[in-house]
Amino acid sequence: HRGLSLDVLPGLGPFDVALIDGDHNWYTVLHELRALADASRAAGVGLPVLVLHDVGWPYGRRDLYYDPTTVPAEHRQPHRRAGMRPGTPGLLAPGQGLSQGHWNAETEGGARNGVRTALEDFLAEHDGAVRVVDVPLYFGLAVVVEQARLAAAPDLSGVLDRIESVEGRRAQVELAERIRLRAAAHHHTVVRRSTDAHDRLARRH
Repeated sequence: HRGLSLDVLPGLGPFDVALIDGDHNWYTVLHELRALADASRAAGVGLPVLVLHDVGWPYGRRDLYYDPTTVPAEHRQPHRRAGMRPGTPGLLAPGQGLSQGHWNAETEGGARNGVRTALEDFLAEHDGAVRVVDVPLYFGLAVVVEQARLAAAPDLSGVLDRIESVEGRRAQVELAERIRLRAAAHHHTVVRRSTDAHDRLARRH
């Protein structure tokens, strides 16, 4: 389906599982979750298994707008194209930080700001108990399942139990280290290529 999620989702039926990993801002994520819940309610079935990416830093508590005009003005945080650094709630000076080319909210935290905040606000208004399992690596992943579904699907409950077990957490640490090493190797490759290109240009000059 080609189109914005909030335009497409209301025309679709209920889902078994939904991966939320699109525009990382409070307004979009909250309304995606509401649309999924509405479709399930209309069909008389439970909430789909929800898998949300980017519930950790940097967009768990800070809005990102790939195209600010797709979010109503009253729901947009003050934003600009500038980078971010962990532990710094504001945006950084030009040329510094992560995601410098994106429209990022100027301040981290507060109401109606970020993916994690959208999930929490949705769950606060949702009827029925849920289980939330967090995988705190690679920008954060949250799995949300209604307790009623877990009671009817012990295999699914077992998967979540393994994720939260000591063995599961160790596997996540090992995965995080593999991701870090791949990223470091890629970074060193990019820096070396850039350095070599600069050296060639300097010699030509």
